[in-house]
Amino acid sequence: MLGLEKEQQIARQREVEKRAYGEDLRQQMREMEQRRMQEKLYKDKDIGESRQIEKQYERQQWMLKQKQQQEATDARNSHIEHLASTTRNRARENTVEKQEEEDRRCFVFQKDLWTNMCNENRADRCRQRKSQSEMLGEELATQEREKTRKSELMNARTVAKSVAQQDATFDNTQDCKKQINLEMASSFAAHREYKQREQQFRAMEERRTAEYTLQANKDADRAYRDSQRLVAQRKREEQMVMDNALHQQIAQKRVQEQVRKRDEAAFDQRNFKVLAQEDLEFQMYAKGVIDAAEDANRNTIPLQRVSGRGLDLGLAPFLEESGPIIWFLVPDIVNCLSM
Repeated sequence: MLGLEKEQQIARQREVEKRAYGEDLRQQMREMEQRRMQEKLYKDKDIGESRQIEKQYERQQWMLKQKQQQEATDARNSHIEHLASTTRNRARENTVEKQEEEDRRCFVFQKDLWTNMCNENRADRCRQRKSQSEMLGEELATQEREKTRKSELMNARTVAKSVAQQDATFDNTQDCKKQINLEMASSFAAHREYKQREQQFRAMEERRTAEYTLQANKDADRAYRDSQRLVAQRKREEQMVMDNALHQQIAQKRVQEQVRKRDEAAFDQRNFKVLAQEDLEFQMYAKGVIDAAEDANRNTIPLQRVSGRGLDLGLAPFLEESGPIIWFLVPDIVNCLSM
């Protein structure tokens, strides 16, 4: 009887030790659970930061795209303004040319009027001289018939003098006509020279304007290409910086994930070792109890059934992950021995 009480006391002590050991193991599991929970929070935080970085990157890309579109729009507007300015200059030049052509036509018209007026004046003077000559001839004829030979001689001298004056007047008229023709020829030559110089100046201005327009277009195209090249280079540099930062973050996350998996594997390995040791101790304990029950001629079937099951292990949800949760089912040794 004393031996049985001693065995029961030893069994109770072992049960207490088992429960203490199980409580310690459950405490370790709770700590592991807290650590996993903390790691999950860190992981969620990293995911949130990654998403924030991705959103920031997308926003930067959007802003860069907007900036590129604005620069392209400004360049296009500048080019359109340059073309509009060139068109206005050409329209102004066409207006000047039309005005010059109108002035030339007006000059030709006035010159024709002046020439016609001069011709009419010369014709009037010729008709007047002719009528005066006819009248003078009739008067001389009448005087010749009425006067004496002396008068006829004087009249003849007068007529000769008058004829000489008419010849001088005719000569003066021819000289005036020649002078007018020379002036007109000089005016035509001056006008022709003026038009030639005007055409040369206009051709020079057109050539200079074309060269300036061509050079301005080349400069605008070169500036646009340079700006596009700088924008593309800046975009590549920014993309490279973002890619490097993203790759670095991914590498850090991979390292953290590898460390976490390695820690979990080490913990699981330690846990399995502890469970194996616990199962071995339980089997030894159960064997001792069964042997004591057999020595006391007790029913050992329930003890053998419990011993055959060993430690009851199960898988239970560990928050959102799966992990082993150990449940120590220590049978009531007293009840078993009393059966």
